[in-house]
Amino acid sequence: MENMVNTTNRDPLQALSGRRCLVTGHTGFKGSWLTLCLQRLGAQVFGYALEPPTIPSLFYAARIIDRCAGHTIGDIRDKEALRMAVEIARPEVVFHLAAQSLVGHGLAHPNETFDVNLMGTVTLLDALRNSPDLKALVVITTDKCYRPNGGEYAFRESDPLGGEDPYSASKACTEIAVEAYRASYFRESAASITTVRAGNVIGGGDWATHRLVPDMIRFLSGIDAHFSVRNPDAIRPWQHVLDPLYGYMQLASQMLEGNPKAEGAFNFGPDLLSHVAVRNLVTSVFSHWGRTDANTWLEDAAASFKETQILRLASHKVNSTIGWVPRWDLKQMIRRTSDWYQSHAQGMDATLLCEADIAAYFATHPAACEFKTAA
Repeated sequence: MENMVNTTNRDPLQALSGRRCLVTGHTGFKGSWLTLCLQRLGAQVFGYALEPPTIPSLFYAARIIDRCAGHTIGDIRDKEALRMAVEIARPEVVFHLAAQSLVGHGLAHPNETFDVNLMGTVTLLDALRNSPDLKALVVITTDKCYRPNGGEYAFRESDPLGGEDPYSASKACTEIAVEAYRASYFRESAASITTVRAGNVIGGGDWATHRLVPDMIRFLSGIDAHFSVRNPDAIRPWQHVLDPLYGYMQLASQMLEGNPKAEGAFNFGPDLLSHVAVRNLVTSVFSHWGRTDANTWLEDAAASFKETQILRLASHKVNSTIGWVPRWDLKQMIRRTSDWYQSHAQGMDATLLCEADIAAYFATHPAACEFKTAA
């Protein structure tokens, strides 16, 4: 009998309710949003990460620590600290987001980038090898793990891995390391392992530097006097942070329910109309803020490093495997993101703003999750 799970008319995230989940990198932007989602589903969330990478941070603004069953500040490369955190959490599900995630920082600090992204993942895999309760491990990498193809077509999971900068290459190496551990140590295990590759995510609460939308928000809010763009004609797959996060959780749910097709590598990209040039995104955000001076931004002539000019993701595999599709188009993600920052600047609570976006996003799914009352 085929071991495929029928999810028709069912809550696609139901399997996560009550589960013990470990989130590495929970103090970061995506990790904070993921922690809120998991807690609202009724999961017990244990976090392991460094202190938040920015001031301000969504982690503190939205009081993420209050949603955690356990919270450990530690380096993903610290074998003993990570082993102890795994023993305490006894996770059934692990979402691995801890990483050095900036291309520019990777060029300036290549050794650190490979060490954190590759060896940090290896350290986690080693700590999980004998974790008795583990059922699902979702390793978040990036759409930049592919060998550049000149923009001829959207990347598929079967395309060659590569990378022409330390960040991209470190993530390609991470993909290879995960596959080696899967084949060598987890083949006979009850745990399923998958890697996920999303596009350029945006959303409220990202305050990173040298990242397009946060830099733009600081300029539009009057915090910064200048705004520059590194590569205005680069085409990227833009998506709201909740789109791939929902997919990661949906994939983990399928792994928990025994769907063998949920293991492997998966792209989580936006619809085709959301693969646009940086200058188009800038113009749209400026327009939403009521600004007519979108053409006054400065191109950053100092940023001379090479980047993939055209990057598109194909998500046919995850659609056919678990039925995931992107829900918010470019217009919706820009409106949600801009409204979040504007409302927060006016004094609205970050937690309530996140929960409102989560509720609105989950409501777009046929079997939307019924939220539990926050603790």
